[in-house]
Parts: sequence; C-alpha cells; structure tokens
Amino acid sequence: MEKYSQFRDKATGIAPFWPNSQTSSSFLSSTNEPTALTAIIEFILKHVTLVIKSVVLLPLCLLSLLFTGSLGFTNPITQSLNGLLLVAIGLTSTEYTVENIKTRNINKKVHFPVKGDLLFVNFSTPLDLFVLSTLCNDPFVCLIPTSKGHFKKVSVLEFFHLGLSEGSTTEFGSDFTTAELKGKIIFIFAEGTTSNGKSILPFSLSQAQFTQFYNELTQSNIKISKINTVGMKLTPSYFTTPLHVSSFQYVYRLLTCLTTMNFKIRLNTVNELKPLELDLPKIRKSFTNSGKFKLVSLGISEKKEFVKKLASNGKKL
Repeated sequence: MEKYSQFRDKATGIAPFWPNSQTSSSFLSSTNEPTALTAIIEFILKHVTLVIKSVVLLPLCLLSLLFTGSLGFTNPITQSLNGLLLVAIGLTSTEYTVENIKTRNINKKVHFPVKGDLLFVNFSTPLDLFVLSTLCNDPFVCLIPTSKGHFKKVSVLEFFHLGLSEGSTTEFGSDFTTAELKGKIIFIFAEGTTSNGKSILPFSLSQAQFTQFYNELTQSNIKISKINTVGMKLTPSYFTTPLHVSSFQYVYRLLTCLTTMNFKIRLNTVNELKPLELDLPKIRKSFTNSGKFKLVSLGISEKKEFVKKLASNGKKL
C-alpha cells in the first residue's frame, strides 16, 4: 500500500479508492481463522444461497420490470415490489433519518424526497439510486456532472452500470432539456464517480456551473423548494465499488452473500435559515453533519491516475 500513498488523503488518512475487503463469514468456526472444513461448508452455503435467491428474485424482477414500465418507479405498488426485491438480495434494513428531526416524528410525505427538492447525494454503490427510488414521493431525475461542465441525465439502469465503471460519464446518460425536470425530485451525484463509502470526494462541478444550472431552472419556471444533501452508507462496505467490477461479479457477490445488508440514509440540512443555499462548499460540508463522512481532497482525476498506476503495476483488486 505504501507505493500508493499519494492516493491517500493527507488530512484524514483515508484512501477513498481502495476497495473494502470482504470480511470472512466463517461463522461456523469458533476462531477467527477459517479452517479448510469451514471454508468448504461456507462455499456450499453460498451457492445454496445463490440458488434460493435466484429462484425468489426471478419472478420479482419480472414483476418489477412490468410495473416500473407501466406505472413508474415511484408508484406505491412498484416501490413495494422493488422493496421486496431489495430484501430478497439481502438488504434487510433501510434506516432513514433526518437532521434535527426525531425518528418517531419523521413523516414520509413531508421528510422523504418530494418534487421541488434538489438533493446532492454521495456515490458509493450501484444500488444507491434504486434504493432512493423506493423512498420518493414523486417522480425523480438523476443528474451526473461531466468533465465538459454540464450534466447528463441517467436512468436507474445506467446508474447501476456507471457505479460499476471507473468513473467515465461519456458512455452513460443522455442530454436533456430543463423542461424535463419540471415537477421532479432532482438528485445530483456531484462527485461524478464512486468511492469506498468512507468520505466525500470533491465535486466534479464548479460553482459557476451550478449557479448557471440553478438560474436556468429559475428561468424555466421550475420551482426548487429546498437544497439539501443525502448521505448514504451501506454495510457491509464490501459492496461499495470504488473500482471497476463487472455486472456479473457484482450480482454474484450480492447473491452469494451470507450476511445481511443495511443502508443508512440521512437527510442533511445545508442551511436552516436559507433553504436555497447555492454555495457548493457549504453544501459539500453538510455531508459531515452526521460525523459519518470526512471530506477528502482526492477526486475523479486522482482516481483515474490510481487506476492507471494499478494497471501499470499489474495489480488486480
């Protein structure tokens, strides 16, 4: 790891692009060191789990595709089906909290995403947008900044593949008109690429670009009621994808997992006195309100350098 020390943030010591290792699930052994026998049993259990999950997921996936295509992602029936689909792959808990609001006082119609919300979200797994879709009260759109200084609109499927890539947005998403954002929840994944879920990367978006985007919304009579951030953290962190993983590898990883997964989602207030806070440094800093994330200085360009160095050293992760 020393040869990659330049890809570790100096202030925090976090290496945001280094994949999280899979912890051993050898719960059959009384020690922390798995034996040959427990490894064999674990292998068998994983593939039995693969078969069971596949049998359960197939009809759920077909129903999800059917209802999503006809009713949209935010229809209650679709959301229920997609929620079951997530449970079937092992996501047994989604904890949603709101800054300064007690959990018992959270109202889905008020505190969950609604049209007019512009929400910055951190990016660490291909599942992020799909999970968010089960919480939305209204239709949503997902925007990713490009290296050319504008946004691309990505679908849930495109987002999944982007989350498995090395961060290039050139092959994902499509251009859009401002009018397409009317009456929608706007999710912005401003980092532009994934990390390992421990930190917030610099935004791949300048202040001037964001201000221009907001002005275009205003000129198109698109009302934004508030600008906040959504911090998402998945455990086990092994399911984050800071580096490229094939779709097959990731799905296999999900279907053979013997432990349950948990998403912690927190809505952070950027500025209580100013709901439409446009200052990007303040917006980014609000991700740290929960104490779960640190800000790092390494962004998408450093990630590309990291990938090149790994390749030149012939290292596979």
